[in-house]
Amino acid sequence: MSEPISDPTSTPDWSLGKCLQWSAGLLAIAAAGIHFGVMGEHAGVSWSHGLFFAFSAWLQLAFAGWILWRPTRSAAIFGVVLNAAIIAVWIVSRAAGIPIGGDGSPEAFGFSDTLCALFEFGAIAACIGLLSPSVAASRISRLVGVIGVSIIGVVAVSLATAAFTPTFVDTQGDGHDHAASANGAGHAHGGATVAAPVATNADGFPLFGTTPCEKAGPPASKGQVLDAEGHDHRGPYAQELLTPAERQSLVAEQEQARAVAIKYPTVAT
Repeated sequence: MSEPISDPTSTPDWSLGKCLQWSAGLLAIAAAGIHFGVMGEHAGVSWSHGLFFAFSAWLQLAFAGWILWRPTRSAAIFGVVLNAAIIAVWIVSRAAGIPIGGDGSPEAFGFSDTLCALFEFGAIAACIGLLSPSVAASRISRLVGVIGVSIIGVVAVSLATAAFTPTFVDTQGDGHDHAASANGAGHAHGGATVAAPVATNADGFPLFGTTPCEKAGPPASKGQVLDAEGHDHRGPYAQELLTPAERQSLVAEQEQARAVAIKYPTVAT
């Protein structure tokens, strides 16, 4: 059984090894979170893609638990090998493509995958530091250690969370688009877009999703946007501002309706 990398101490100082231990664990957890986040999307491409991301995420969580619970040399070596292997697969998928479960075309670098790789590089660096007895045994202030580890944890969690927020994803993209192709057999990489037919209402007005009703959410059925009877209830026409005269007329009509409702309460109900 491997011996712990650094012995516990009763002094108020921390060893640098403890900071590296926690940094490696937190970065591995953040990387695993990203892998879990994109697992479903890749499983939609092929079962092998989904299995790889699930396997990677669970192994990274296992490593994080191991290095945090018992920071041995074996745990540090496992962390280096695991994260280096995942990074190698990532680089190959971007540089040459991996012809397993897809068309094998290279994927573009995106924010979430690059961020995940940076977390993994950080975990590798922390593990290498743990493997150096002189580095791991170096003493630092407990306050400095706690603040440093806290900053790493907060930044890692914040960036990993931001990578999956709709606004950020829409702006930055995630580096790959696994949309189904026209023949239903492949998937597009590198942010490629697949042309889709533009729906129109009964009068031929295109529905681009920019009108208030369309923005409210997806239609409940095709009949809401493609009604053969001409009943288009999804706001197929963009709103137009009223003219000053029309606004005055609307105000007068509302006042009349309000007066009738006050005079005849039963009418309002």
